[in-house]
Amino acid sequence: MIVDRLAVTLAVCVVCAVAACHSSTSTAPAHVTSGPALPPSSGTVIGILVDEATTLHLRDDQLDQLRAIDAALVVRNDRIDGEVRDGEHPAAPRGPRRHQSGMGGSAKGRMVPPPPPGARDLIRNPQQLQDERTSNNREALTQAFAILDPDQTSVARRLLEDHGVPVSSEPATTPEPGADPPPASPALP
Repeated sequence: MIVDRLAVTLAVCVVCAVAACHSSTSTAPAHVTSGPALPPSSGTVIGILVDEATTLHLRDDQLDQLRAIDAALVVRNDRIDGEVRDGEHPAAPRGPRRHQSGMGGSAKGRMVPPPPPGARDLIRNPQQLQDERTSNNREALTQAFAILDPDQTSVARRLLEDHGVPVSSEPATTPEPGADPPPASPALP
Protein backbone atom coordinates (compact mmCIF):
# COMPACT_ATOMS: atom_id res chain seq x y z
CA MET A 1 0.00 0.00 0.00
CA ILE A 2 2.82 2.40 0.80
CA VAL A 3 4.50 1.30 -2.42
CA ASP A 4 1.30 2.07 -4.37
CA ARG A 5 1.09 5.58 -2.87
CA LEU A 6 4.74 6.16 -3.61
CA ALA A 7 4.29 5.02 -7.21
CA VAL A 8 1.25 7.25 -7.71
CA THR A 9 3.02 10.26 -6.16
CA LEU A 10 6.07 9.64 -8.34
CA ALA A 11 3.89 9.37 -11.47
CA VAL A 12 2.09 12.62 -10.63
CA CYS A 13 5.42 14.40 -10.10
CA VAL A 14 6.77 13.14 -13.42
CA VAL A 15 3.65 14.27 -15.28
CA CYS A 16 3.78 17.70 -13.65
CA ALA A 17 7.48 18.08 -14.42
CA VAL A 18 6.99 17.15 -18.05
CA ALA A 19 4.04 19.54 -18.38
CA ALA A 20 5.97 22.39 -16.75
CA CYS A 21 9.07 21.92 -18.87
CA HIS A 22 7.23 21.43 -22.12
CA SER A 23 7.81 24.36 -24.40
CA SER A 24 6.46 25.11 -27.79
CA THR A 25 8.94 24.94 -30.66
CA SER A 26 7.33 28.03 -32.16
CA THR A 27 8.95 31.33 -31.18
CA ALA A 28 6.08 33.42 -32.53
CA PRO A 29 3.38 34.52 -30.09
CA ALA A 30 0.10 32.65 -30.25
CA HIS A 31 -1.78 35.86 -31.04
CA VAL A 32 -0.46 38.94 -32.76
CA THR A 33 -2.17 42.19 -31.95
CA SER A 34 -1.97 45.24 -34.10
CA GLY A 35 -0.88 48.17 -31.97
CA PRO A 36 -0.92 51.85 -32.80
CA ALA A 37 1.08 52.98 -35.79
CA LEU A 38 4.71 53.68 -35.04
CA PRO A 39 6.04 57.21 -35.48
CA PRO A 40 8.06 57.91 -38.62
CA SER A 41 11.80 57.45 -38.39
CA SER A 42 12.49 61.15 -38.94
CA GLY A 43 9.64 62.30 -36.71
CA THR A 44 7.88 64.37 -39.39
CA VAL A 45 4.70 64.00 -41.43
CA ILE A 46 6.81 63.56 -44.57
CA GLY A 47 8.76 60.83 -42.77
CA ILE A 48 5.54 58.81 -42.72
CA LEU A 49 5.42 58.93 -46.52
CA VAL A 50 9.12 58.06 -46.81
CA ASP A 51 8.68 55.11 -44.44
CA GLU A 52 5.68 53.90 -46.47
CA ALA A 53 7.50 54.11 -49.83
CA THR A 54 6.64 50.53 -50.79
CA THR A 55 2.97 50.99 -49.93
CA LEU A 56 2.87 54.15 -52.02
CA HIS A 57 4.80 52.50 -54.90
CA LEU A 58 7.18 55.48 -55.04
CA ARG A 59 9.67 55.76 -57.85
CA ASP A 60 13.30 56.46 -56.95
CA ASP A 61 13.08 60.10 -58.06
CA GLN A 62 9.94 60.63 -55.95
CA LEU A 63 11.57 59.05 -52.92
CA ASP A 64 14.66 61.25 -53.32
CA GLN A 65 12.48 64.37 -53.56
CA LEU A 66 10.46 63.36 -50.50
CA ARG A 67 13.66 62.74 -48.54
CA ALA A 68 14.87 66.24 -49.45
CA ILE A 69 11.56 67.78 -48.34
CA ASP A 70 11.73 65.74 -45.13
CA ALA A 71 15.29 66.86 -44.38
CA ALA A 72 14.34 70.52 -44.86
CA LEU A 73 11.30 70.07 -42.61
CA VAL A 74 13.43 68.47 -39.91
CA VAL A 75 15.77 71.48 -39.94
CA ARG A 76 12.91 74.00 -39.73
CA ASN A 77 11.13 72.11 -36.95
CA ASP A 78 14.37 71.57 -35.01
CA ARG A 79 14.80 75.35 -34.89
CA ILE A 80 11.31 75.64 -33.41
CA ASP A 81 12.04 72.85 -30.92
CA GLY A 82 15.17 74.74 -29.87
CA GLU A 83 13.12 77.84 -29.14
CA VAL A 84 10.67 75.76 -27.12
CA ARG A 85 13.51 74.18 -25.12
CA ASP A 86 15.13 77.57 -24.54
CA GLY A 87 11.86 78.92 -23.22
CA GLU A 88 11.29 75.99 -20.85
CA HIS A 89 14.61 76.07 -19.00
CA PRO A 90 15.84 79.17 -17.21
CA ALA A 91 19.46 80.09 -17.69
CA ALA A 92 21.75 78.32 -15.26
CA PRO A 93 23.48 80.51 -12.71
CA ARG A 94 27.04 81.33 -13.72
CA GLY A 95 28.71 81.25 -10.39
CA PRO A 96 28.14 81.25 -6.70
CA ARG A 97 24.94 82.98 -5.74
CA ARG A 98 25.58 86.32 -4.08
CA HIS A 99 23.45 88.34 -1.78
CA GLN A 100 21.51 90.89 -3.80
CA SER A 101 20.96 94.33 -2.39
CA GLY A 102 17.89 96.45 -3.13
CA MET A 103 16.96 97.65 -6.63
CA GLY A 104 18.29 94.51 -8.30
CA GLY A 105 21.94 95.37 -7.77
CA SER A 106 24.58 93.16 -6.26
CA ALA A 107 26.31 93.84 -2.99
CA LYS A 108 29.06 95.61 -4.94
CA GLY A 109 26.56 98.11 -6.31
CA ARG A 110 26.43 96.81 -9.91
CA MET A 111 23.00 96.85 -11.49
CA VAL A 112 21.69 94.66 -14.28
CA PRO A 113 20.56 96.83 -17.18
CA PRO A 114 16.99 96.42 -18.39
CA PRO A 115 16.43 94.60 -21.69
CA PRO A 116 16.57 96.84 -24.78
CA PRO A 117 13.28 98.24 -26.08
CA GLY A 118 11.37 95.71 -28.16
CA ALA A 119 13.38 92.71 -26.91
CA ARG A 120 10.30 91.15 -25.35
CA ASP A 121 8.56 91.33 -28.74
CA LEU A 122 11.16 88.91 -30.15
CA ILE A 123 10.19 86.16 -27.72
CA ARG A 124 7.44 84.02 -29.21
CA ASN A 125 4.78 82.31 -27.17
CA PRO A 126 4.12 78.56 -27.47
CA GLN A 127 1.05 79.09 -29.67
CA GLN A 128 3.09 81.07 -32.19
CA LEU A 129 5.67 78.28 -32.27
CA GLN A 130 2.96 75.64 -32.76
CA ASP A 131 1.40 77.72 -35.54
CA GLU A 132 4.78 77.91 -37.29
CA ARG A 133 5.25 74.14 -36.97
CA THR A 134 1.76 73.56 -38.43
CA SER A 135 2.56 75.94 -41.28
CA ASN A 136 5.83 74.09 -41.95
CA ASN A 137 3.96 70.78 -42.08
CA ARG A 138 1.31 72.16 -44.43
CA GLU A 139 3.92 73.57 -46.78
CA ALA A 140 5.88 70.31 -46.79
CA LEU A 141 2.75 68.24 -47.45
CA THR A 142 1.75 70.55 -50.30
CA GLN A 143 5.18 70.02 -51.85
CA ALA A 144 4.95 66.25 -51.29
CA PHE A 145 1.47 65.96 -52.82
CA ALA A 146 2.72 67.86 -55.88
CA ILE A 147 5.33 65.12 -56.41
CA LEU A 148 2.92 62.20 -56.02
CA ASP A 149 0.68 60.76 -58.72
CA PRO A 150 -3.11 61.04 -58.12
CA ASP A 151 -3.47 57.40 -57.02
CA GLN A 152 -0.45 57.77 -54.71
CA THR A 153 -1.96 60.93 -53.23
CA SER A 154 -5.14 59.13 -52.16
CA VAL A 155 -3.13 56.34 -50.54
CA ALA A 156 -0.86 58.93 -48.87
CA ARG A 157 -3.86 60.75 -47.41
CA ARG A 158 -5.17 57.47 -45.96
CA LEU A 159 -1.74 56.62 -44.50
CA LEU A 160 -1.44 60.04 -42.89
CA GLU A 161 -4.94 59.73 -41.41
CA ASP A 162 -3.97 56.29 -40.04
CA HIS A 163 -1.04 57.96 -38.27
CA GLY A 164 -3.30 60.65 -36.79
CA VAL A 165 -2.36 63.43 -39.20
CA PRO A 166 -5.53 65.27 -40.26
CA VAL A 167 -5.46 65.93 -43.99
CA SER A 168 -8.22 67.82 -45.76
CA SER A 169 -9.27 66.53 -49.15
CA GLU A 170 -10.32 69.86 -50.64
CA PRO A 171 -7.72 71.73 -52.67
CA ALA A 172 -6.31 74.95 -51.30
CA THR A 173 -7.90 78.06 -52.77
CA THR A 174 -6.57 81.57 -52.94
CA PRO A 175 -8.99 84.14 -51.50
CA GLU A 176 -9.93 87.10 -53.62
CA PRO A 177 -8.37 90.45 -52.64
CA GLY A 178 -10.53 92.25 -50.10
CA ALA A 179 -12.48 89.11 -49.18
CA ASP A 180 -12.64 87.84 -45.63
CA PRO A 181 -10.21 84.97 -45.05
CA PRO A 182 -11.81 81.54 -44.62
CA PRO A 183 -12.05 80.19 -41.08
CA ALA A 184 -8.90 78.46 -39.90
CA SER A 185 -8.99 74.70 -40.18
CA PRO A 186 -6.78 72.47 -38.06
CA ALA A 187 -6.53 70.01 -40.94
CA LEU A 188 -3.41 69.96 -43.06
CA PRO A 189 -3.63 70.19 -46.89
